[in-house]
Amino acid sequence: MRSIRNTWKYLSIFIGMTVVLVFVAALCISSYYGYAFSTVSFYLSLFVLVIGIFFSMEGRSFGNRFVVPGNSFDAVNATLELERESQDIKNQGPVKYVLENRIMKFKQKPFAFIISGLISLAITYFIS
Repeated sequence: MRSIRNTWKYLSIFIGMTVVLVFVAALCISSYYGYAFSTVSFYLSLFVLVIGIFFSMEGRSFGNRFVVPGNSFDAVNATLELERESQDIKNQGPVKYVLENRIMKFKQKPFAFIISGLISLAITYFIS
């Protein structure tokens, strides 16, 4: 239980530091280039949010690839991929396969970036 408290403590400190850094960077950029503070902080918050979402995603890139109908190269790759995935499902079991290959996995730092981006967007909304 103590390690969970320490983890959330450090995670909340990381979230707070990220939010503060977003607004300090927005203040520096807006004062240097003469842009509106709310616009710069909105874009930086959105950037932090997208980074968090991007780094929390895991999975197979080839398995999620769009297959064009009628293209012979895509048809061959699609059948090979289907065979490989069916073998993985048989080996791992359907539940473990879905948990490991098809969902976003929870990681602490990307989660902190997502929360920081959302908090920064909310603060930017209330400022402007």
